[in-house]
Amino acid sequence: MRFALEDHARVRTLTVVEPTLFRLLRDLGPRAGDALRGIERIARGFTPSGPDQDRMFAIARFVDYWNGARTWAALPSQRQEMLALKSDQVRRDFEAIFSERLCLPAFRKLNVPTLIVTGTVSPAAALLIAEGLARVAPRASSVAIAGAGHMLPMTHTPDLLRILQARLEVHASPTLKAA
Repeated sequence: MRFALEDHARVRTLTVVEPTLFRLLRDLGPRAGDALRGIERIARGFTPSGPDQDRMFAIARFVDYWNGARTWAALPSQRQEMLALKSDQVRRDFEAIFSERLCLPAFRKLNVPTLIVTGTVSPAAALLIAEGLARVAPRASSVAIAGAGHMLPMTHTPDLLRILQARLEVHASPTLKAA
């Protein structure tokens, strides 16, 4: 999204799915403060030198946060171990996300058609960020996929593909339409 703000002449349209610009929660009031503290708690579990059991606990909380309570417990142990191996990447992702310094008012300059896609059962942090962006960006709209959560690209792929296809048809250049 930073690219669309900084070089908007090269961006014709923007679609974001479940944006995780957690810094924006600081600009969205008390309810968003609770959501920010919740995701910060999840992020703190991913310390670079934590022992294996801490890494398993951190990834379990992470999976349950984004997918619902007891999701981790329902996964086969082999899948749990595979996900635990990704804990260093999750830590780096959190570091990158929390180092972003864009504030919500910056998105008033996002003057390209912007679609924000969420699920209806996504965590509060994602929903509040999406709501804030849709309210502030001048040409933003949003759509929520019923019954979907944060993992909607994997769990509700056909719904998301329909949304993206319609978006591409509306915003395609004449040369792309002829192809």
